[in-house]
Amino acid sequence: MVQNEIYLWLRALAARDFDAVLEGIDPLAAPSDPPAEPWTPDRVPTDFEMVAYAVNSLSRQPARLVSALRRTAETALAVRRRNREPDISPPPAPFQAPRTSINVPISPRRSFGFVQLPLEQVKAVKNALGGTVNDVVLALWAGALRRVR
Repeated sequence: MVQNEIYLWLRALAARDFDAVLEGIDPLAAPSDPPAEPWTPDRVPTDFEMVAYAVNSLSRQPARLVSALRRTAETALAVRRRNREPDISPPPAPFQAPRTSINVPISPRRSFGFVQLPLEQVKAVKNALGGTVNDVVLALWAGALRRVR
């Protein structure tokens, strides 16, 4: 975990320096005056607008449109066939995950947990089982998430 935190700090410092290079300013210089107009983000498109954009984009590329429609139909038929097999329970509806403490609306009752693990222990597991430190960390996360209720 310490390695991950150090990596994130280094990425943040590198990004700051990279932004300074792109803007042509000294990264240690005093901050400039704020812009006259405050920044406002673009409007988030609706689902309909995103689908309309995709359809419009595909309509300009007939070969890709035909290919996308064929793949969509094949996948839909394969899923339908699989869900009708005996002893197969169909998957949950889209965006329907089991209730856990993670997928609830954010409220003031949030909780945060952390754990520290010596890098030497992580490297010992890495060396014993093969793989990388990242593999071990991902396996730890997966095991922790599996136990979340």
